[in-house]
Amino acid sequence: MVTFVILNAIVVIAVLAIDLYRHQFQTLYFSSVLLAITINGFINLILLSKLNFIAVFTVLMYCIWTILQYYLNHHYYSFCITQQKFLTGILTIMISISLVVVDQTGDQSFYMSVPYLAPAIFAFGAIILFSSTFNSEWFQKLYYRLKIKQPLWIGTLFILIAMVIIVSLTPFWYLFILLYTGLGIILYVEKIFFL
Repeated sequence: MVTFVILNAIVVIAVLAIDLYRHQFQTLYFSSVLLAITINGFINLILLSKLNFIAVFTVLMYCIWTILQYYLNHHYYSFCITQQKFLTGILTIMISISLVVVDQTGDQSFYMSVPYLAPAIFAFGAIILFSSTFNSEWFQKLYYRLKIKQPLWIGTLFILIAMVIIVSLTPFWYLFILLYTGLGIILYVEKIFFL
């Protein structure tokens, strides 16, 4: 376990340090945070060889979220964290290490129907994020009817909720609630998903 903690921390520090260096230590791209977590997720899956629904779909959701975030960076603007860079780095390391816990305890979920709901919620959030990039009157009217003022933020919230739900019935569910709530608070304070 100590080996995985050190390995996950090294990967996160390397990815975030490269990103910070590229931007003169002024900003940290949120896509780099997701990239570091995704890389660690794949490393953990390969080294632990624990292939269960929760472990695989957690990494898959991070992979899709990372790709979508890079698309958003290209289409809108760079979603950068400017104030809470150090705290974001610490939280990224903790989330990466928590993926080891997901891999090891994913098959101990009390009831498997709830984790099956998470990919649907994730897909809904990803659709809202992706559709917000379209300059379409139809989508703007749909958001107005649904009273969605900040589709980027609402889509991100649904993705965070999906990340919590997929691990909500594992033995260490409270740990994930704390981590993803912390990530949500940092994103809210930074206002990077508010246009």
